[in-house]
Amino acid sequence: MPIQIIPAAKTFGGEFGRAIGGGLGSGLSQGLEEGREEKKKLISKKALEAEGINPDLPNEFQQMAYQAKLNKQQLLDEREYNLKNSQKRSDIKRDIDEPKENEPNLSTKPSKKPTQNPKLSTERLPVKSPDQIREEATQLADRYRQSGINVDDNDVLAELDSENNRALSHNQNLDIQEQNFRNKQRDYGALGVDKITQLLPDASQNVRDIYQKKGEELATSGKSEAEISEALSKDATKLKNTIGNISRSIGPRRTHSGIVKDILGTSRESVKQQEDMRIKLKPLLEQGLYDESRSLLSNLGYEPEETETILSNLGEAAKTELAQFPKISKETQGSTWESLKKFAKGERSVEAPEFSPENVEKVRESVSNVLKKDPATNLILLRKAYEDKGADWETFKNALNEAITSQDITLNEDQLNALDILDQPPENLLDKILGKFGFSGR
Repeated sequence: MPIQIIPAAKTFGGEFGRAIGGGLGSGLSQGLEEGREEKKKLISKKALEAEGINPDLPNEFQQMAYQAKLNKQQLLDEREYNLKNSQKRSDIKRDIDEPKENEPNLSTKPSKKPTQNPKLSTERLPVKSPDQIREEATQLADRYRQSGINVDDNDVLAELDSENNRALSHNQNLDIQEQNFRNKQRDYGALGVDKITQLLPDASQNVRDIYQKKGEELATSGKSEAEISEALSKDATKLKNTIGNISRSIGPRRTHSGIVKDILGTSRESVKQQEDMRIKLKPLLEQGLYDESRSLLSNLGYEPEETETILSNLGEAAKTELAQFPKISKETQGSTWESLKKFAKGERSVEAPEFSPENVEKVRESVSNVLKKDPATNLILLRKAYEDKGADWETFKNALNEAITSQDITLNEDQLNALDILDQPPENLLDKILGKFGFSGR
């Protein structure tokens, strides 16, 4: 007999259980799905915020922002790679350029020396020969490939050749600048000479050279042509006025003029008068115009000893030696009575006094010591200093000649010019006596 399945009767508890079970299963499934979506959104939101993208933007804008960020990062990565690669190439090239120990330098400097003018660029670049460029290009390309950089030999050669051409052009531009500057210096130097000769047609070569140099120096001042012309004119006028003031000065105090001035109450002591002249000459001396100053003083009547006293002084070495030198005097050889008896008999005249051999030797040794310690000493003032110690001009000149010869001394220009003066006697005895009373010179 067939089995008959009788459906269970629906009970409240069974129906309620089925309803609860079905509803709970469906709710749990839906809740799990919603939880996964929220977690996914949270992770996505955090990821967007980490990338600097606003998660509240629509999806298409989020995608566009993210793609832009990727593109930017890609460019940065490429740039970093290129920089590292470029640095690597530069390091390799520098290794090629720098000569190793005991290896010749492949770079050659231009044969022309750079200018020393501070207003011009003086940095000249090395220029290489074609053979040097080819050799360096081969070495450089090999080093690139060894370092993992793929290059073409012709590209490297072209790069080095272009670099060499730029260096050559740079140096040529410097040559042009320097030549233009030299031309400018020459023009302003000529302008300086023109300014002074307009006011002083008989200006010495020394004065002309000084004003040529003034013009050349003003060429680097940055001033306009009109300003430079004005500056040179003012300077030349100042020199002309200085020379004019000196030329109109009163000459040295002499016997006849001194007496008249004493009577009139317009006299001035010789020492003070020399100091006055020294102050007037200062602008000339500061420019090295000593010969011009000597000429002006000579025209006013100053003797060489007076002139050198105004313009110069003895050095410390000479002063120290002279401080230790004793006063000397001439002596008559033999007794005065014997000389008078010989004179009465007509045998010979009274003998002139002379220096003893010991005193002559003292002068010789002392002059020699001065020239050893101070070879450039003023010889005219040195003679005057020994005269003040009692030595006459001939004794000094003999000692000077011997010292110059024995010590192989090379005289400077001023000392050579003084030799002609030293061959002649200085002021005579009467001049010296009058000088004791404040009247100097002949």
